[in-house]
Amino acid sequence: MDTQNCALDRVHLAQQTMGDAGLEKQVLTIFVDHMAETMPRLTPATEEVCQIAHSIKGSARGIGAWDVAAAAEAVEKASGDRSGEISSLKRAVDTAMLEIVALLERDV
Repeated sequence: MDTQNCALDRVHLAQQTMGDAGLEKQVLTIFVDHMAETMPRLTPATEEVCQIAHSIKGSARGIGAWDVAAAAEAVEKASGDRSGEISSLKRAVDTAMLEIVALLERDV
């Protein structure tokens, strides 16, 4: 597996879950559910955009989705219209979700 082009740092995830494949699957499922809940609420007009982005950043760091975490941090730090940063975050989440779903379908 080419880890350079992965959206998910599998080594970090394994460290976070102590190498327990069942726990990895559980953590990834929680992340998928969290993104399904939070991403639709993330719009430039949302008052709690920074809190939502912060929550996404923490979840992404927990599983080693570094691009998602960086994009979420950019949303947090932006001022004014965050449309561009939110679009970048959505692309990063979409990329990570494709990889995560493939892993879950393979049973991690």
